[in-house]
Amino acid sequence: MLLLIEWVVAQDNEGWPNSQSEFLDQIGAYAGNAGKLRNGVRGFTVDQILAAAELTGANVNWIFGFEKNMFREDKKQSPLDRLKAAVIEVEKELQVKKRR
Repeated sequence: MLLLIEWVVAQDNEGWPNSQSEFLDQIGAYAGNAGKLRNGVRGFTVDQILAAAELTGANVNWIFGFEKNMFREDKKQSPLDRLKAAVIEVEKELQVKKRR
């Protein structure tokens, strides 16, 4: 999780947290516990891990150490990029229906 937080903050993607504190707040972790989380005194809850995966599109299996890739191939985009891709797909479907 700590690697994910560092990576996300470094990306400066629109819609993603810009700081460690902001990331922790967005996943429901108290930012005041950042030091304890870094030192292993406290851990992340399953709900916080799932929230981080939902926020970033990160591979939960990577977070738990079961896979080598931080993101699945279809999840490497920012939330805004995924939304844009979804809109494009809907537009394509509408064009097909208009032709009928």
